Amino acid sequence: MPVDYKALAKFETSDVALRLIFTIPEGDDELPRPHYDHFNRILDKRNNGEFDREAEVEKMATMMRKQRVDWQDRISSRIVAGRLHNFQNYRWHYAADLAWDGPLFADQIPLTLFAQGRIDVKGAAQQLKDTLGKEKAKDYIEFDDKEGVKPIGINGARLGQKVINLVRPSVTRRKAALSNKFNDLYPWLNYEPRSRTLSGKIRAEITTQRIEQVVDSRGMRHDFTQWVHKMLLHAGQMVFVREPWEVEKAYRLNKSGNPESYVVSEGPLLAHPHPTRTFFDRAHAPSQINFDKGITYCGYWDLVRHGDVKGNPSYFNTNDVKYSTDHEAEYKDHGSYFQAYSPEGADKLKFVPTRTDATNPMANDRQAKATGKTGHFGDNDDDCQVFFTHYYEKVRPIDVGCGTYPYPVWVKLTMINDETVVRARILPSRPAFYMGHNEDDTRDQNISMVHEIMPFQDQAQELLGQLYYLIRLEQMLLLAIDTDLIPDPTMRQHLKDYLQGNRSNPNAFYMEWSGTKIREVQKSQARSPFEFISSNVQSQIEASLKGIGTTMDLLDKILMMSPQEQGQFITKETNATEVTSVNNTTNALYSFISEGPDEARAALKQILYESMMACGEDEIPTAVVAQFPKDAILKAGFEFIADGDEGSEPEAFIVKGLKKQMAHDFVFNSRDGSERTVSVEGGKTLYQFVTQILSNQMLLQLFGWKQVADMISEVFRLSGSSFAIKLPANLPEGGPVKAQGTEVEAAMQGFQQEFQKALGDIQGQIDGNTQSDAEIKERMGNIEGVLKGALDELTRAAEVAQK
Repeated sequence: MPVDYKALAKFETSDVALRLIFTIPEGDDELPRPHYDHFNRILDKRNNGEFDREAEVEKMATMMRKQRVDWQDRISSRIVAGRLHNFQNYRWHYAADLAWDGPLFADQIPLTLFAQGRIDVKGAAQQLKDTLGKEKAKDYIEFDDKEGVKPIGINGARLGQKVINLVRPSVTRRKAALSNKFNDLYPWLNYEPRSRTLSGKIRAEITTQRIEQVVDSRGMRHDFTQWVHKMLLHAGQMVFVREPWEVEKAYRLNKSGNPESYVVSEGPLLAHPHPTRTFFDRAHAPSQINFDKGITYCGYWDLVRHGDVKGNPSYFNTNDVKYSTDHEAEYKDHGSYFQAYSPEGADKLKFVPTRTDATNPMANDRQAKATGKTGHFGDNDDDCQVFFTHYYEKVRPIDVGCGTYPYPVWVKLTMINDETVVRARILPSRPAFYMGHNEDDTRDQNISMVHEIMPFQDQAQELLGQLYYLIRLEQMLLLAIDTDLIPDPTMRQHLKDYLQGNRSNPNAFYMEWSGTKIREVQKSQARSPFEFISSNVQSQIEASLKGIGTTMDLLDKILMMSPQEQGQFITKETNATEVTSVNNTTNALYSFISEGPDEARAALKQILYESMMACGEDEIPTAVVAQFPKDAILKAGFEFIADGDEGSEPEAFIVKGLKKQMAHDFVFNSRDGSERTVSVEGGKTLYQFVTQILSNQMLLQLFGWKQVADMISEVFRLSGSSFAIKLPANLPEGGPVKAQGTEVEAAMQGFQQEFQKALGDIQGQIDGNTQSDAEIKERMGNIEGVLKGALDELTRAAEVAQK
């Protein structure tokens, strides 16, 4: 359930109270007025008799200081441990990133970094030696001395020798299948009520449409594709709530000509940082965050300039940011990480250098000494990088000094350099959700789809390189000249220039030599003065091509991809049984690989609903697209907003989506997308049931026309129709028919026939038709007229029978 901020306020638990924890002065400094008032409000709620108020306030202040120190130490320890884990394991993810960008071999990383200008010749040479060994690295490095000590260049041609990339097309194929399965849905997220009452369905419909507005305004369809991409590359992606709710407003003129504010867009802001910059409680599987179980803390970090955060008016404590020599040590010890993932490049990062009391510019600063802030950032450190961390923790507010609320809530703390909190918020829901792919929850690192492909890419790359080499040999043509038969060097030079393209001869070459000498030579060995020599490696080329094809086929089998999934034709005759088997296997596979996105979407649905109920605007116009009786919408507590011409009823009702009316118990499961319970199949099942009722007079009397009419309306909703039969409100209820007589029976039969005709039209709507909306609307109007006429006839006959 969403956090009720008004209920928290009753326990003096709020964002303000959370901020007071991290702004309370250290030591015996005078207690600021906000802290003093906060403690007094808590004391005012005590009803245990007399007590010394000043002593109690001081006792509470001392406790808060201790709780702050303990909490900050715990946070700092977790952030440092999480970042160290990132530094030690980043290569696992970096390999996948480079494989997506292009072919990945041991030599490609330093060559790629060198080609991008991110490392110099010396750095590239050192990384090649570390990766390949000194001897093999010499094939890539140019030296200015015979000993091979001083590198002067890198053989850039090596970078373009390997061009095959199996990772990108394979990942793209699966990403397209997973993304399009969900991104083609409208609405994108569907809320299903636990209560099957009509009011519950109406509340679910309005909630669905309002969340659809959030989805569109926040671009979540695009973001979803990126989440799937990261999941396939890195085996999993954690998506965080960067801001729990943000509302954008503007002014417009109302009908009276006066300006009024309205909501342009609203919703949470999400972030999907790179896996090498995220951390969480590794005692539990990351997927547990989807169920709000197990994991009690998580977060992600980045590098920003100190000057960018110091001037932010929404932050506090920005003048108390401490630097630590540990951060510079992290940079030096893990420089390869920053070379790989620093957005500005490793050479441009600037950290506060190590400072002793003698070299610290703040050590001799009078104001710094007076405030005890030596070791803090100064005005000249604005260009230095700081670690900027978004930290989330599940805590009991009463345990950390944030009021007296006794139950756990999620809080978000924005940290600078692991120690200084600059922003604190209580979240309305869980802080993140996780999208995983074919994982073992007991493993710290799981291989991704990319890691499965890379060994096959290695083999295919080697075979392709060998194939190119053989083709070059096959294309080689050698012209051999017998110098005994053509002794004139001028003639030979003319031929050489012609072969090299340095001269053109429109006419044949004219040469002279002594025939006597030629005949003497030919007596021992007859030969031509000119001889063209070429190699024949056709069999080796065919073997390489066959090897590449075999490797690709094996990769498809390992990834469980059929050629038809990749848009390839079936090259042999296939019977219906084989087609059905392939189709069933493919559907089963994609149902399995979509379990990760399904779980993530279920968690996102709950985050969006709980955030909206806790932080959203109380009243926003929302469309009711599905067809419901107008009186049922009013009964559910919603108000209509005039729309369209006066006297005309709009096809989609616009209502005031009051939050209090949307409070409902929803099913936040993964039965969404292609498995949504509201579907045409459900409409067909209900339709068959209605036809059975109409064919049985006893069942019809038992259910009554009103229930049958409600069933027909439900058929229309389930079939996805934008139109509904608007039946009269005075239809008879179920039960035995009191009035008997020939006229009543005849009217009943006529009414039943008209209903069956209407159901025939509904069947056409369900099965799909190509009529325009105007034609469908006209047909629905005709059905309504016929049914109303039949009802009038039934009512008249019943009145006659009663008399």
